[in-house]
Amino acid sequence: MILLLQVVRFLECICHKVVPKELWGSSENKAMFLRNLAKFVRLHRGETFTLGQLMAGIKISSCQWLKDKGTLKSHIPLSDSLKQQQLLAQFIWWLVTKYLMVVLKTFFYITESGTHRQRVFYYRKPVWKKIHRFGLNTFCGEFFKLLKAKEADELLRRPSSLGFSLLRFVPKSSTVRPITNMRHCPKIKEPINAQKQQSVNWKLQNVFEVLKFEKERNPKSLGATLFGTDDLYRALKPFVARVRTVSERRPLYFVHVDVKNCYESILHQKLYDVIKQVLVEEEYLIRRFSLLRVSAGKVYR
Repeated sequence: MILLLQVVRFLECICHKVVPKELWGSSENKAMFLRNLAKFVRLHRGETFTLGQLMAGIKISSCQWLKDKGTLKSHIPLSDSLKQQQLLAQFIWWLVTKYLMVVLKTFFYITESGTHRQRVFYYRKPVWKKIHRFGLNTFCGEFFKLLKAKEADELLRRPSSLGFSLLRFVPKSSTVRPITNMRHCPKIKEPINAQKQQSVNWKLQNVFEVLKFEKERNPKSLGATLFGTDDLYRALKPFVARVRTVSERRPLYFVHVDVKNCYESILHQKLYDVIKQVLVEEEYLIRRFSLLRVSAGKVYR
């Protein structure tokens, strides 16, 4: 794992070597950009950094290459000033997104951690290659089955196929955690069929709606199953109310537990038998609609 300060110094060296001094306009502009770039590198997962933040503190008047050499006016029209700002913004945007970010992705694998969930870590590609191989050897033999290309192609071409999702590993203190994003639809160069590519979650959306319907109709059918934080609140609120009626001063505690290999250890046949008892109807009719509202002359969904 590479320290964030080392990543910042790495990008600074690239900027010193690649970007001509004239493009910065002044040493102050260059120092200000590198300071903003360091803030960008130190962002946590989910945080955003705008182009305006990258350009904060940079003086356009110091960039001589933005000025029109054919005019000697001391006063710059507003239209010319906006154009200069736009050109500088385009340069900063290209430098960060099309050059520096490409360099980072080429030399480092950037990911979050299972221990520090929001922090971002940088790993050299050779180091991450060893970590990735460790994850494959640890989990794929136990929880995944290796398929030949022909077998995988036949499974994906079936009408009942749910498609596939990408697997990645999140580093922990002594091991890694396998993560698959079922909401994301992987892009493939050669579509398997003419149908529009859809994620696994999208294909299972109808089944999910049916399960929610059966739970509302017969709450005992799915036991303590909860469909999100709203269901958790509905179950927790009456429990807290009952405890408060007995003793208002009685403290309540939340216990955080982690079941080892929880989802991987679920018996598929047992799960199938449970779902088979829940789905009592031969067919289900699902209706979808969108709610539109008008505000300030604009239509919102």
